Amino acid sequence: MKKEIKIGLFDSHKEQLNIQAVVDEVKEIQDFFDDVKFDYEENTINFVFLNGQYCHVKRTILVRGVIVNPTVEDIIGIQAKLKLKFKYEDAQIAVATLDFPQEFIGRLKSGTGSLFHLEIPVRGLESDKNFKYSDIEGRLEDVELLKINSIGEVDEKE
Repeated sequence: MKKEIKIGLFDSHKEQLNIQAVVDEVKEIQDFFDDVKFDYEENTINFVFLNGQYCHVKRTILVRGVIVNPTVEDIIGIQAKLKLKFKYEDAQIAVATLDFPQEFIGRLKSGTGSLFHLEIPVRGLESDKNFKYSDIEGRLEDVELLKINSIGEVDEKE
């Protein structure tokens, strides 16, 4: 499903919108989302990988991505496994467990996406390297969402 998405930050990071570099980053990502129309999986959240920086000393990749809510309901809690895979490298990225309670995300409204950064262990790379949108693919699995339905009630996780 193609849908216009408004990019922002999770509630726990909204105070960072006082920092010009963060405002610029959100605008850059909004422009990217406006230019590239994604086909979202319906009835659940989606993950869009933007880029990553691998640090060989730490053996981790700092992932920059967006959690997108193309559903018709607002989301106030997320649990999921993030599985990323290099397209062109013979290396593995560990599965990341996402556990975002309401205190962290606030309310991920329908038609919005929230930027986040996450450091994830990597095995098999030999030196520092930057990765762009087209270098890594990712998906969310075992997704459990806490939603607010159309009459303002909390739906159980599904």
